[in-house]
Amino acid sequence: MRKLAIAAISLLGLGLSGCTNEQIYDALGDWRRSTCTEMDAEDRARCLAEANKPYGVYKNERDAVIKPERPSYPPSP
Repeated sequence: MRKLAIAAISLLGLGLSGCTNEQIYDALGDWRRSTCTEMDAEDRARCLAEANKPYGVYKNERDAVIKPERPSYPPSP
């Protein structure tokens, strides 16, 4: 819980300082990687793969979830 609070405060501070989303994502990379070390080997490998994901890949995946492609309107018969 304490780590989450520290991360939230850090994120808020970075956001207020005018950092871009990519800069914030990169700045939190070390924190994300450090949380992976507390996991067992299988979970740690998955966690590190996510933590080391480049911002561009993360953003594309995020955008696909938030804004899924919509079918053309009106639908073709």
